[in-house]
Amino acid sequence: MNYEVTRKCTDCGLEIKASLTKREAAFHLFDTKELFGSICPKCAGKEFSGSGSLPLLDKELILEWAQNENLYFSQDEELMLGDGGYFELIIEGLNNSLTLLDKKYVLLDALCIIIFDETLDRGDGWKPDISLKQRAIEELNKRKDLLIQAGDRIIGYVQKVVYPQLDINWHSEK
Repeated sequence: MNYEVTRKCTDCGLEIKASLTKREAAFHLFDTKELFGSICPKCAGKEFSGSGSLPLLDKELILEWAQNENLYFSQDEELMLGDGGYFELIIEGLNNSLTLLDKKYVLLDALCIIIFDETLDRGDGWKPDISLKQRAIEELNKRKDLLIQAGDRIIGYVQKVVYPQLDINWHSEK
C-alpha cells in the first residue's frame, strides 16, 4: 500500500500529491522541497500547508525503529505508542535484545502513558480498560530497574500519576 503526502499553496489553493512507501511515511523519510519544489508551479507562492497519511505501526516498523537511533515516528513517540492498540508491539520491542536503550525508555514511557490514560477519568461515561492497565503495570513492575534508570525520560506529570501504582520506591516530591 502506498501513502500520500499533500501540499497546498496557501495563495492559490493548488494541491499537489506525492506517493510514499510505508517506511517513508512512518519515519517521515522525505523532503517536501525535493518532492514538490520550493515554489508553487501555478502562482510562484512560497507558503504551503500540508497533510499526509500515516501507516498503522506494525512489528516490522517497530523493530526497525527500535534498532536504529536515527529513526523517529514523531516528536511525541511515547504518546503515539501509548495507544493501547500497540501494547503487544511495545512488549515485543522491550523483550528484543537488539532494541536500543533509548528506544526502550520510549517504550517504557508508552506503557506509562497507557496506565496514565486508563487512570484519569475522561468523563462522558468513559470506562477505563482495567485489564490493559493491569497488564501495563505488571510489565513495568518486571522492568522496574530499567524504569528507575530511565529517570526523567519518563514525562514528569505521568510519573506523578503512574509511579504510585507501581511496586517501585518512588518519592512523590518529584
